Amino acid sequence: MPSARPLPTITPAQSRLANSLAQLSVTKSHNEHTLETNVRDLAALEEQEIDLRKEVERVEGKREWVEEFRGWIEMLGRFLEEKVSRMKPYDTMPTTQFPKLEAIEADALHHYRERAEMSGRRRTADDLDDLALTLGVAPPPADEPEEVDELGRSKPSEAGPHSGVRRARRTARESRRGKRKQRASGEDEGFSTDSTLAEGDAEDYFAAHQQLEKRVHGLLDDVRAEDFRDPEKGVAVKFGGWRKHHEEEYVNAFGGLALVHAWEFWARGEMVGWEPLRVSSMFSRRKPS
Repeated sequence: MPSARPLPTITPAQSRLANSLAQLSVTKSHNEHTLETNVRDLAALEEQEIDLRKEVERVEGKREWVEEFRGWIEMLGRFLEEKVSRMKPYDTMPTTQFPKLEAIEADALHHYRERAEMSGRRRTADDLDDLALTLGVAPPPADEPEEVDELGRSKPSEAGPHSGVRRARRTARESRRGKRKQRASGEDEGFSTDSTLAEGDAEDYFAAHQQLEKRVHGLLDDVRAEDFRDPEKGVAVKFGGWRKHHEEEYVNAFGGLALVHAWEFWARGEMVGWEPLRVSSMFSRRKPS
């Protein structure tokens, strides 16, 4: 027969169950905290992934834009080199020139100089006429035609203040002054420079400037790309996009100076025929069509 053993009581069982329950509670709390931490870490990783994707897309977009801009700049450089530019091989520092455009500019400068000389000669003659009228005597004007008699002998020219040449010049001057007063009623007579050309000379001057304008437009007659024909649709758009989307790089790379350099050819072409010292609507700059 087995020896007698005491009957189990409920107290030890309750103690063991309480200890087990306490351990399970601690484990549950730890697991819940770990789960919350993992959820937060997962959300943070997802946000980082989204940010990284956005950054990759931004960098890729910037790379594509830079490659496109670089390709366009290379095309622009080839266009200027092949179309209108020439390098001086003997220069220590290469100098880019526009030989065809510079020839047009030289002709325009010749027209301006010739016009100024004509106005200067006429003003000198007008001053001599006024001097002759004031003093009553004066040397004969240099441009007065020599008169001859029926035998071909030179006749003494009329050098007085009322000679035919002087009267004709005074009449022409009064006519020009009257036309200027009609065009600009509020202009002070004392500020008038009387730089108006005679009708024939003005027509020749206008025709010469029209020919210069045709020559400027002819520089781009064989160009079909609109962004190379009109800088506002090419250079301005490209450099404006660079400044708008990547302003820091634009400033650091001196994009403004590059824009001026790239625009030089078109700007100089637009200024052919422009006279900054004269306010005149005779010549209007038109974009090539």
